[in-house]
Amino acid sequence: LKAFAREEPMELKTSLDINAVIRSSIELALNFIQNATGNFTLQLAKELPPIKGNAQMIEQVIINLILNACQALADRDKAISVCSFYDEKKGSVIIKVKDEGCGIPADHLEKVKDPFFTTKRAFGGTGLGLYVSETIVKEHNGTLTFVSEPGKGSEATVTFPTGEHL
Repeated sequence: LKAFAREEPMELKTSLDINAVIRSSIELALNFIQNATGNFTLQLAKELPPIKGNAQMIEQVIINLILNACQALADRDKAISVCSFYDEKKGSVIIKVKDEGCGIPADHLEKVKDPFFTTKRAFGGTGLGLYVSETIVKEHNGTLTFVSEPGKGSEATVTFPTGEHL
């Protein structure tokens, strides 16, 4: 949140290897992942084109999505997967974080990125994680979307433009 309070804009012009940012995010969240699941998979596409942005801000988004996935799991047998790939038609690098958790009810799905919306207030949730994540992704000219089926799990998709699509 401190970054958003600054008057000077964050530098978003650095060329980034999104797979390196994903790996770094997983390292930072590894303890949470290992406590939540024994079934974590990572599938990173080779030779993705670089994106422009701020690695720490994007790490914050990925970590938040992973932590939400961890919190959604009922037991360690349920899976979490993270993948990256390139959509040539859209000229975009895509990150997906998928879980086999409790899912998000349809009436909550449209509100999950609203500031202060949380179903975890009793457990210390502020409702700012996905709001801040959405703000960061938009600042990078990207999109953050969710699909979910209650009782089956959720999938978060982050899309960032590359090259001439910036």
